[in-house]
Amino acid sequence: MRIYSIPVVLVTTMISASLFATGCDNETNNTPLRPTRISTAEFPAFVVAVRPTTLIRRSIVGAACPSRQPFHVPFELLVEGTSGSAVSLNRVGFEFIDSFGSTGPQSVTHQPTLIRRFGTVSLGGPGRRVFPFSVEFGCGTLPTGTINVSAQLIDERGAITDRTLKVLVR
Repeated sequence: MRIYSIPVVLVTTMISASLFATGCDNETNNTPLRPTRISTAEFPAFVVAVRPTTLIRRSIVGAACPSRQPFHVPFELLVEGTSGSAVSLNRVGFEFIDSFGSTGPQSVTHQPTLIRRFGTVSLGGPGRRVFPFSVEFGCGTLPTGTINVSAQLIDERGAITDRTLKVLVR
């Protein structure tokens, strides 16, 4: 009689059980595999990104709390249409959270202000648009952390989609 260790017995049992489980089929209506329809929900009508992917803070000369935040980070918000649908940037929000979790200033820019600043906020079908921004922070927070960038887009049918990106600030 041969004595096996517990790990050997467990491994052998688990392998055997997984092989038997994959070999079983409880379906009574088996049909050959055929291609399935691709859902358009898997492919968004647009992609939103921030560049650079890590933001470097810059000092604001002469800034003094509380009248002016001491740091800012410039970056670009990229919106790329990936389908034939037109989309428009409806709202952009920013929230700075320092490395200890303290929140800094929050700001939201709505579509009328975005239109005044950029002229147009629409993408007609496939295409790319870059929107430059700069976020100020630092009063009551550490100078490092993340910025949550939230972009709200609206398509030609009026459907609203929100995207939130977390970007590291050094």
